[in-house]
Amino acid sequence: MDQSTAEFLRAEYDTAWAHIRAIDDRRLRFVEFYISLNALLATVVAAVVTRSKGSMFTFGNFVLVLIGGTIVVSSGFAMLSMMRSERLANIRFRRRVNYIRGIFLEGSKDDRIREYLDRYAELNTPTSKLRTLMPGVQP
Repeated sequence: MDQSTAEFLRAEYDTAWAHIRAIDDRRLRFVEFYISLNALLATVVAAVVTRSKGSMFTFGNFVLVLIGGTIVVSSGFAMLSMMRSERLANIRFRRRVNYIRGIFLEGSKDDRIREYLDRYAELNTPTSKLRTLMPGVQP
């Protein structure tokens, strides 16, 4: 492997690990946004309902609560979808890291490393066993 290829693979490896390490921060931002949205909607609904004339729960108040609830539920589904997508991206980056790691270790003379690469081919390490276990798998 020439120097430029090795540098490129190291940069890819570092980028993939940076993405993997940052997943908790991204999840926290999703949750913070969802909590903030719920708090804001609850405040607006409570302010409108308490300022309405009379103590009866009117049709307008019901519609406001229904719209707020719809927004909360739909944003919750959107957040779940985004978190699932983020998880799938994390899996892709982990496979990429394992593939790059395998490229660097593939020519190793150490029998333990060769055995590891062969035994755990499903982790996406580049071996002939991977291509037979999972045809069409791309790093």
